[in-house]
Amino acid sequence: MSKIPNFTIREMLEAGVHFGHKKNRWNPQMSQFIYGSKGDLHIIDLSKTYVMLNKALEVISNVASNNGKILFVGTKKQSAATIANYATKCKQHYVNHRWLGGMLTNWSTVSNSIKTLKNTEAELGSEDSELTKKEKLFLSRKNNKLERSLGGIRDLVGKPALVVIFDTNKESIAVKESSKLGIPVVAIVDTNSSLEDINYPIPGNDDSAKATSFFCNLIAETVIKSAAPVQKEVQKQVEKVVNEKVAGSKVAEQIENSSSEKKAEEVKSAEKNN
Repeated sequence: MSKIPNFTIREMLEAGVHFGHKKNRWNPQMSQFIYGSKGDLHIIDLSKTYVMLNKALEVISNVASNNGKILFVGTKKQSAATIANYATKCKQHYVNHRWLGGMLTNWSTVSNSIKTLKNTEAELGSEDSELTKKEKLFLSRKNNKLERSLGGIRDLVGKPALVVIFDTNKESIAVKESSKLGIPVVAIVDTNSSLEDINYPIPGNDDSAKATSFFCNLIAETVIKSAAPVQKEVQKQVEKVVNEKVAGSKVAEQIENSSSEKKAEEVKSAEKNN
């Protein structure tokens, strides 16, 4: 059974996926995905978006089915909450505020910052804390700043298996860092976007919150449907190990009881002979 959710070109139209940028801002690399224009706007060819989106979802499904970690990256204000919500829904990771240079390529420094975030949270939440009000206020502000930047990757261990970019122009540093580390990139590419370093482009509107929500929903559904069998298999393996231990414990108990009974009979027999 396919793990890719069904969607239609009509749904993409309703989400405004077909609206590109102004014609004078276009990138020639995107000419193959442009259907035409309406007024001063380019219109994206949704028949090509349909094919490219399905291909990208297949890649996402494969990563999720192998328990790979996926990083959502989109820092535009109108889409930040949507990206965080859907990434959280499918138990993946996200950066939805400013991308800090080195988030992927300087992971050791980022890891230390994540440790600081967790430590400040623990200190602020401790009932035994001896911090003054002024110190608590300072720590709280520091914690909020760290949470805003790193909250979405606080549980990410090492580099992700796949990065999903929602605006390649705004997130150009994230694209470059992913490429440098050999991490595949799925990206929404608008008519003003470059295709450089994008492994799986999805032609579409990267400005509309509605279009972003449409893409996020499909990606999250794909991850959830694809990851579920893996989680079930892990659960089965855990249950198998537990059952084997229980069975082994019962066998050991039976052997021990049998040995005790046999020993008792031997003692009785020896006493009779004496």
